[in-house]
Amino acid sequence: MGELTPERRVRINRIKKILVRTNFTVLFVLFASCIGLLIRNAILSERIDKVNDELKNAEKKLAETSETSETKPEEETKEIETEDLSNVTVNPELVYEKIAYLTFDDGPSENTGNILDILDRYNVKATFFVNGKEGDANEERYRQIVERGHSIGLHSYTHDFGQVYESMESFSQDTERIRTYIQAVTGVDSHIYRFPGGSSTTRTTHMLEYIDYIQSNGFEYYDWNVSSGDAAPVTLTPEAIIENVMNGVTGHNRVIILMHDSAVRDTTVEALPIIIENLFNEGYEILPIVETTTPVHHTVN
Repeated sequence: MGELTPERRVRINRIKKILVRTNFTVLFVLFASCIGLLIRNAILSERIDKVNDELKNAEKKLAETSETSETKPEEETKEIETEDLSNVTVNPELVYEKIAYLTFDDGPSENTGNILDILDRYNVKATFFVNGKEGDANEERYRQIVERGHSIGLHSYTHDFGQVYESMESFSQDTERIRTYIQAVTGVDSHIYRFPGGSSTTRTTHMLEYIDYIQSNGFEYYDWNVSSGDAAPVTLTPEAIIENVMNGVTGHNRVIILMHDSAVRDTTVEALPIIIENLFNEGYEILPIVETTTPVHHTVN
């Protein structure tokens, strides 16, 4: 081979420089890529470690929550089982939208048992405002009223208007007499009262004084806003009694219904089942009057 010409030598040197630069560039790129991969790997490793730590913390919390949920219901159950609820009372008037109170005055009588049987048949509780009637038969009737779950209220001992309303002394004596008698026979110290003739009676001009006595001695008195009319001088038919009651309750969500427990009020007994069924059909709950029942008061004459 001959010697290289100057031009060929220059060309070869140029190619060598290009190859060197190319190799250097490739090596630099590879080196940079390796460095980048190392950095990325380090970052990924750090993130993986962080995620693992979070998973461990989550598993720990989950385990603690699981242990708590397994033991907590038992503890709550024990608290509920041992909690004393004996003093908790619920006012029925806050539970029902329409309430009817069936009340029977002037008993007990030979019809008391019939009335009680009808109330039992419909699983209904009523209120009996009683007078003082002695003797074994009547005392058993008082007890039956209470034992069958009804309320027993006071309606004076004698129901003699002239005697009951003669004076404050006679009124207070009569009230204490019927209270003591009913408590002795039934064990119930009743504090619900109905004035003979209602608080609107015209048989006395001192009703406000008697009302003050009743309320200042821990009693509450209850009038009525629906009357069956069964105390009329002429005996009403069962149909007339039913009509009086159902006309009276129309438009009212809360009614205290006046009826009578008397040996001469057979038609009241006959009307009672239909009255109860009609009240149910009209959406009324039938409840007994208790000391927390909101009273109905007449306008005092």
